[in-house]
Amino acid sequence: MILWAALLWGSLFRANAQGVEFRDLTFRQALEQAQKEGKLVFMDCYTSWCGPCKNMLNNVFTLAEAGEFMNEEFVCVKYDMEKGEGRDLLKRYGDIVFTLQPCSVDGNGGEICSITAQAAAANKQTVTISKDFKITGEGDAWTDAQETSEGPLKNLFDGSTASDNYFHMSWSASTPFPHYIVVDLKEETNFFSFTYTARDNANCDNPKEMDILVSKELVGSKPDYVNETGTTKLASLSELPGTRKASYMSDRISSDETFRYVWFKVLSATSGSNWIALSELALKQVTTTIYDPETGETVVVED
Repeated sequence: MILWAALLWGSLFRANAQGVEFRDLTFRQALEQAQKEGKLVFMDCYTSWCGPCKNMLNNVFTLAEAGEFMNEEFVCVKYDMEKGEGRDLLKRYGDIVFTLQPCSVDGNGGEICSITAQAAAANKQTVTISKDFKITGEGDAWTDAQETSEGPLKNLFDGSTASDNYFHMSWSASTPFPHYIVVDLKEETNFFSFTYTARDNANCDNPKEMDILVSKELVGSKPDYVNETGTTKLASLSELPGTRKASYMSDRISSDETFRYVWFKVLSATSGSNWIALSELALKQVTTTIYDPETGETVVVED
């Protein structure tokens, strides 16, 4: 429950260095603290141009009697209604009426006037964090079909899409699909997404179809994946882009169970060959946190 501060109290208390304790809390923290202490929330809503607000701050909230009562009954906070969280609170709780009354030096009050601040929907606050899985291709990635004369697997993870920098599956001793690229994420997770860029070459040896498998362990000889031991299939992809240097970005791929290894099981190539050639492959996680000041709810979206 919230008690909004009036902008004019009058001289009810004797001056003293002690007074109302305004705590440095966000509004959400103030609500939580008030609940813990069994108190209400007192909010001083001020603006930088408001003379009576300054008078309250300097001459009323500093009074000992004010502090004795307010600190006992309320968790006290104050916000500028034109800045930061104060602006969002204004939007959240609707119109706020600032009531002003000029006073003469002898204490006689003048005509009371009011200023109404109009409200709108509070903006949601969004924070997005992207995490890349660090893969080098040396000791953390394997394939069953490495071409011996060109395109080592490590080229797939070095960040370069130059035309002479690529990974190539075996063509000199090719065997029919499926072929595999297996990646060790070095940690367990339950979701990821990936991107790849095809080789910049007229042959267009791009993957056309592939399944995405995952496993907690990599069982058996690393070049031998035929049995797909311990794997779970999470996705089947088809009609993948077939143009020169084509790029592809997957949707979020997730599992109810955690996993550490991701298996790219290539089923066919757009060129009709028994191999593919890729320039880059990257795996990542994207987490977006959305806070709604209208409801106080926080939603986490994992992509």
